Amino acid sequence: MARRLEDSGFAFYVLLIQAGHASQTKHSILLDADLELDKFRLYIRLSHDRHLTNQDQYQFAANQLIEIGKLLGGWLKKEPAPGVV
Repeated sequence: MARRLEDSGFAFYVLLIQAGHASQTKHSILLDADLELDKFRLYIRLSHDRHLTNQDQYQFAANQLIEIGKLLGGWLKKEPAPGVV
């Protein structure tokens, strides 16, 4: 589980870096990052369900993921989808 969390976290970070440098494909990369964030949320929830994290750790991670999701959602709204002006 730790390996999946680590891989997903790094994959999400790499996608954000790519989106920051992209010019034409930014929206698509941000959608990929949103999918990766959903996977990360799942892994956090599964970790808690399997008692690999305590309630405080889970609550902290959940709150941080909510904030990250809001920031990513704002960035997605700012970037138009390809073909949309």
